[in-house]
Amino acid sequence: MTSADASEVLPVDYGGPVDRPFEPFPQAALEGSVVDRFEKIAGRFPERLAVSDQMRGLSYAELRVLSAAIAGATVRAAEGREGPVAILLSSEARFPAAMLGVLASGRGYVPLDAGFPFERNRLIASHAGVAAVVSAGELAEGARRLFRQEVPVLDLDGLQA
Repeated sequence: MTSADASEVLPVDYGGPVDRPFEPFPQAALEGSVVDRFEKIAGRFPERLAVSDQMRGLSYAELRVLSAAIAGATVRAAEGREGPVAILLSSEARFPAAMLGVLASGRGYVPLDAGFPFERNRLIASHAGVAAVVSAGELAEGARRLFRQEVPVLDLDGLQA
């Protein structure tokens, strides 16, 4: 949008489907947290596939269990520390579980890019003042070497869900 266009107000459905009118979300759909909304959906469709990657698929019930385990582990790992929790995972099915788990623990999260050099991720996490890092496998090992003792690293591969 150019500066001349900045004052122009675009409709909410700008660039969206043109074959049906825009229908606003009902107010009830906008109330509650992301975690609350996920819980409602998981309760309605526990056996449906929620997320998948090339290695695994997680039903809503499995995603619910895993995210709850991550929430509990996050609370323990970040205890006594302030700040958000970093998530350092590749693009995998557990990433949404980590996001939900961190949010359910009462923290915000800082997504780190597994494709970035570790030093860049360390700088991002340091500037954000992260209280802990959620990671897995080799990425978790790299995070442990990078953060040493200053930031706890929660390895999802060792998490009992």
